[in-house]
Amino acid sequence: KEADNNIKLVIALSLVNDARDKELVPEVIRLMPEVSGDQAWRTEELLWRIAGEEGPPVSMGSDKPSREKARDEWKKWWETNEKKVDLAKLDAESSYGLTIVCESPIRGGLGRVVALSGDNKERWSVKGLQWPMDAVPLPGKKVLIAEHNLNRIIEREIDGKEIWNERINQPVNVGRLPNGVTWAVGRNQVIEWERGDKAPHKQVFTFTRNEYDLVAGARLKTGEYVLLTQNSQLLKLDRKGAITKVHGVGGNGVNYYSTVDVLPSGKVLVTLMN
Repeated sequence: KEADNNIKLVIALSLVNDARDKELVPEVIRLMPEVSGDQAWRTEELLWRIAGEEGPPVSMGSDKPSREKARDEWKKWWETNEKKVDLAKLDAESSYGLTIVCESPIRGGLGRVVALSGDNKERWSVKGLQWPMDAVPLPGKKVLIAEHNLNRIIEREIDGKEIWNERINQPVNVGRLPNGVTWAVGRNQVIEWERGDKAPHKQVFTFTRNEYDLVAGARLKTGEYVLLTQNSQLLKLDRKGAITKVHGVGGNGVNYYSTVDVLPSGKVLVTLMN
């Protein structure tokens, strides 16, 4: 039955995304807990693209009960908002195809974040930053930046106007979930903040590591984190703040500035020194 539902979902997603068939959105919502885990995330991704920041404050977990809860919240949201939903939002310009580069002068001075298009031409840039380590483009010509040397993350418009900032010790990675929650990894911290444009934001998840050895990190769709340490260990952090798995990455060690990327298969891509 799950395999059949997976096929139904592929068809429904295609008709909503490509044919702009509004009548099949409830079917996408219904199928959230009825398909395999790797397919369920596709339902949430499409719904957040439709809803933007106006969607329900719910994030789908890896187990069926959490997906059933997410389904029920999205069903309520759709019943309230169906008439005003415009699927033209799916055509909005996104960061897809852009290469985002964080630049910092090695001998001191201010850095910048620059977006390059497929032909290597500069699309936009944000200047005057204190060692930007990571940046994520957001809808509405905004960008989220980990400003390492100022111990903060900032959300700002691409033209330079700052919207808000939050403190975290030497941030190395930053991200925004589809439901609007912001997360960041610092040298000794992992923090999640509730959505919204006004600081201070409520912290909805925190983790502190006394070793001060985190060089990179990424959030999994399950809500867990993968963290890379300076002594070449990959850690898996659960929602209770416990390290549940440790794996050596080998090689000649990792740089103080590194990257962790989670692939669709669930495998992890890690940068190694030399």
